[in-house]
Amino acid sequence: DDIGIRDFATIHQGGDYIQDLTSFTQTSPAPSKSKECSERSCIVLQGRKSPLVALTPWTDPTDCWAFQGSYGHLGITLSSNIIVTHVTIDHVVPILALNTRSAPRNLKLWTILRDPFHQERYTRSSPCSENIQTFEVPKELVQLGIGVSSVVLEINSNWGNPRSTCLYRVRVHSEHTGL
Repeated sequence: DDIGIRDFATIHQGGDYIQDLTSFTQTSPAPSKSKECSERSCIVLQGRKSPLVALTPWTDPTDCWAFQGSYGHLGITLSSNIIVTHVTIDHVVPILALNTRSAPRNLKLWTILRDPFHQERYTRSSPCSENIQTFEVPKELVQLGIGVSSVVLEINSNWGNPRSTCLYRVRVHSEHTGL
């Protein structure tokens, strides 16, 4: 991984998105790159990018999952049961961005447990400062030693685009494996 921390959310390690806990993909017209395949087996779907693109390393400024408005969520099944220690959010570098106002701003990470959900809040720096930001889960929560296999990233706002928010990549990390 380009930041040197294992990503338990990536589809290349067995991560996936949880359809019932994920916002709908933006329905506005997009470039026609459709492929004949099921939504689960490919990233491009009828000219729109599925949520799977947010769990994949991106290489092009168009490699983002867009949802309508400034509020949305992405449910993620992790590749292993882990104690979440960090979450990383990627956005395209500002010089390549068509619109930096669509970058996520205020975020919450929910862990899914048998008992009620737990959440942590994060705020991304301006999209013009850092395009990849890693947030640490509070040590008090990590020290509880509770492993999870699913999380939900809730995006509560972006940097001012009322029509859509673009999520380039979400990474979920752990320093504790083999639970």
